[in-house]
Amino acid sequence: MTTANVPYPVTLRGELTVPPGRWVWIFKWLLLFPHYVVLSFLGIGSFVLMVIALFSILFTGKYPKGMFDFNLGVMRWYWRVNFYGYSALGTDKYPSFSLEIDPNYPADLNIDYPERLNNGLVLVKWLLAFPHWVIIWIFSYIQPLLILVSAIVLLFTGKYLPELFKIILGMNRWMYRVFAYVEMTDIYPPFKFWEDLGIALA
Repeated sequence: MTTANVPYPVTLRGELTVPPGRWVWIFKWLLLFPHYVVLSFLGIGSFVLMVIALFSILFTGKYPKGMFDFNLGVMRWYWRVNFYGYSALGTDKYPSFSLEIDPNYPADLNIDYPERLNNGLVLVKWLLAFPHWVIIWIFSYIQPLLILVSAIVLLFTGKYLPELFKIILGMNRWMYRVFAYVEMTDIYPPFKFWEDLGIALA
């Protein structure tokens, strides 16, 4: 038996913009309002397509490519908005209104398209991810505190502590891997905090 180390199919990128503005984060909730409106409608459409895709996977083992691309685009859009906003405060560059990859933006997300998915696994992945849900629940309490500390330090010093940024980015990466596993891939998310490392397949 041989094993191959292959890249994990979910890649989340976030590059800290230096220096971020001291005051901009205070108003980002207002600046992001147009995105929140658009994403509320896109989120509804994504949920409907996700349900349709679930039945397609259940009966055919296939995630329709068009639905996959749309749902990935919505998730990617959410990540850019969250990176700009209060999930990271990682940049002051305003996120684009786009489902597509933007190599010029400091945050992006990509998920490799699976040619085939396990028919039965699609029904139980949310349960198999239970250990990760517990970790994400813990993150939901820690991350806002780290963001608040980072914002206060930024306000008074004009600097974003790189150590805090790495931890915050790691939490976001962990969460998006789990979301992608439940919705879009059969590869179980690793218990890795820092980078999108490869996984060993037998």
